[in-house]
Amino acid sequence: MRRRGPPAEPEDRPWSRRGVLVGLLVALALGVWLRDLPALLRPPPVETAALERPRLDATGAPRRLDEWVGRPVLVAYGAQWCRDCPALVAAAEAAGRDTAADLVVLHMLTSAEAGYGHPPRAADAAAWAERFGLPAERVWAADLSAKPLPAWTLFDAEGRVLAEQHGPVDPARLAAALARLPAPP
Repeated sequence: MRRRGPPAEPEDRPWSRRGVLVGLLVALALGVWLRDLPALLRPPPVETAALERPRLDATGAPRRLDEWVGRPVLVAYGAQWCRDCPALVAAAEAAGRDTAADLVVLHMLTSAEAGYGHPPRAADAAAWAERFGLPAERVWAADLSAKPLPAWTLFDAEGRVLAEQHGPVDPARLAAALARLPAPP
């Protein structure tokens, strides 16, 4: 027969207080997570997220996109194995020469000659710079293996994305994007 005694006091059950505390912490964490869920599910643009950290230029020096805050930046993404990328390099360089804005043209080598999933090194960026006669400080090794090629992104002087394109070069679309840049003071 079971003994019946007075009910146990809460002090006799420390596990119940811990359980309540853990439950509250889990509910709080879940509430914060659910509040931020839409932002967590919406990935940031690849180029914006990926360019926030330093990249190596063709000389091996670390570079950041924010070095050019105050100037519009056209980022041309390419790879050694991409057969349409030379046309993008030519179009981007022409845009840099022809636009009235103080445009900076950067070239991001997104993968090595072996293809997607093979991050480029500074030596790969140097070979790209030499191939097209580009300044070494404007050619970066940026391991963006998920980036469809060729592609470009135009950032305004404050670093906001104005326009972008993936796929074969469309000079008219690039010219239209560049026309949206404000004239320099």
